[in-house]
Amino acid sequence: MKKLISLFIGFGLGASIGAVLIAIFAPVSGAELRSELKRGFDDAMDEARRASEDRQRELEAELARKLGKPQPTR
Repeated sequence: MKKLISLFIGFGLGASIGAVLIAIFAPVSGAELRSELKRGFDDAMDEARRASEDRQRELEAELARKLGKPQPTR
């Protein structure tokens, strides 16, 4: 669990630093920059959601295995 928390903290810090650097050095208009940042944020959130769902399935399977229950099918 600590690894997952560390991963999200690192991801958040990296995304924040990247966003600041892009805002400072980007040769695009404000509207374009906002659009690009939103797209990047949305992509990152989708990836985080997928990773979270994958991990949840892994944990559910591990719990079911340890409890001796049949695994649910999805």
